[in-house]
Amino acid sequence: MGLMDEFAGNEADGLLEWADELGVKVDIQQIDRYPTSASVLSEYQQNPDVITIYRYKPWEEWLQTTCEQNLRFFGPWYLIPLAMELYRHMEINDLYRVEFPWYDLVGRLQYKSLDRRAEVFTQRVLNIPLPLNKFWDVVHAALRPATAE
Repeated sequence: MGLMDEFAGNEADGLLEWADELGVKVDIQQIDRYPTSASVLSEYQQNPDVITIYRYKPWEEWLQTTCEQNLRFFGPWYLIPLAMELYRHMEINDLYRVEFPWYDLVGRLQYKSLDRRAEVFTQRVLNIPLPLNKFWDVVHAALRPATAE
């Protein structure tokens, strides 16, 4: 069973098919080091267009629980960074106009930053009931180096 086979459910199939239609390769990589920043969960790269999802096995269960407890999202946690990177790809390549329903979905002019628009897109396309900042706050706090009080 390949890493791609681990994606399960309609949301995953839909996002993977959509990425394929947009000419974006999705690469799932297992990492063997402790993540040092939230950006290590995913990355978008152009020419060729690739979305890389980084999975750190010891964190899998914790990330899933964090999604469920803080977002009430019960799909695989890695759909969140996948959807966010897919939105970045669409906006960077001026494809949000082609994918018109998502343009309306995000209300592009309402949000100033690309990251915020990617979060809103992800929350709505995956039907996540709570804002993503609840998830990212917990992830960032866990990744912050321990400091003396």
